[in-house]
Amino acid sequence: MNIPEETSKRNQRQRHFYNVYLFPIAVGFSICTFSYILSNFYKLDKTDKILGCISGVGIGLLLYLRNVFNWLPLPNGSYINTKEIGSTAKRTDPYVEPLSYVSEFYYSIVSKFLSVAIGILIIAGGIYFFSKTSIIFPALLIAGGIFILYSGLKELRDTSPKIKLAESGLWTKQLGFKPWTTISKTEIKTERGYRTTQIYLEIYLRDSKNNYPNQRLLLNDIKNYKKIKPKIDELYNA
Repeated sequence: MNIPEETSKRNQRQRHFYNVYLFPIAVGFSICTFSYILSNFYKLDKTDKILGCISGVGIGLLLYLRNVFNWLPLPNGSYINTKEIGSTAKRTDPYVEPLSYVSEFYYSIVSKFLSVAIGILIIAGGIYFFSKTSIIFPALLIAGGIFILYSGLKELRDTSPKIKLAESGLWTKQLGFKPWTTISKTEIKTERGYRTTQIYLEIYLRDSKNNYPNQRLLLNDIKNYKKIKPKIDELYNA
């Protein structure tokens, strides 16, 4: 038995458990407890207690769904955080980018404006309901709306392509430019959760010493993402 390898696997499983299960439960429970204590201290309406707990459960569930997609199961029974994938391949190779690309793919403008619109609507709803039925629930709505609005505005300012394809290779922000000769394969992976589906493009490099992809690019919000894999296959096999 390789002791260091087994220790690493155990540590990764523990991190996966803490991030995917323990952290969302702790956050949801903390919000419920805070709502209960605050409602009693300020003698708020019983509605605040109920809606506060419902909000805690909802936020905990959202954190679980977000975190579960951030961890990739490995064949050895361990897990790896997708943010750690490809960390050794970030622009370390001196490959020269081509002067032009065959195809470039960007975030969908519709999805960007949709995030902004949803954020504004949630904030407006929180302001409207503030002190009419409760205090805690509208405050949580406003906080959530501000976060969604900020994320949408951040995406609107990002006008860079998410992936670029050339006759000689591909480019992503994480990997930089990689010739086709350095890529062993690309795959489309679909992960389904509760009423959510995440679609990823997985990119594997030939010099990778691990059996997991060097990058997982989320495709859901990229315009015309269904054309990416066929175009990659066409250029890769040319």
